[in-house]
Amino acid sequence: MEELGRQVVAVVAALLIAYLSRFLQPRSSLVHWFPAGFRFQVPVAGNPQAAVISSHALQIANVGREAAKTVEIIHEQQPQHFKVVQGFNFTAATNQAGQHVITIDSLAPRDWVMIQMLSVGTAPPNLLSIRSADGPSQRKQTRQVFVISKTRQWMFRAFVIIGLATLISWGWRLGVRYGPMLLAQ
Repeated sequence: MEELGRQVVAVVAALLIAYLSRFLQPRSSLVHWFPAGFRFQVPVAGNPQAAVISSHALQIANVGREAAKTVEIIHEQQPQHFKVVQGFNFTAATNQAGQHVITIDSLAPRDWVMIQMLSVGTAPPNLLSIRSADGPSQRKQTRQVFVISKTRQWMFRAFVIIGLATLISWGWRLGVRYGPMLLAQ
């Protein structure tokens, strides 16, 4: 009976490990963000109304360990003008719902693609979704980061450590010199 229990536990453990290994295998992982978007009021000769020109950029990156297959970028309607930067082969089509779909066959690990759009007189189309065969893309917030060289980072750390050591040694000396007088009162 004890031997049967061990075999059952071994089989259950093997099945559980096989099931969990599905989630640990390398996969693609798409992220996207909007690095830039501008609106310009351009005066037109002979017309009191200025033309509104909107520029919009969308960047998509594969941060996973496997290539992302069949990457689809879906907009509400077709952009007036767009350009795919990085020289990827892509197809652009409109589906039955009237949505504009840009399809990229494959996006390698640690690779990225940027789509730049230009609209005249209207706003850029709304982005509905970005997905690949492995799942949807996650939107990431971007921020400006000041890049400091490694030498300056180490110098800054050294000055902070020297400053803290100086502060602690002065505090120790003041405590040794004036501590007994303060405690005697």
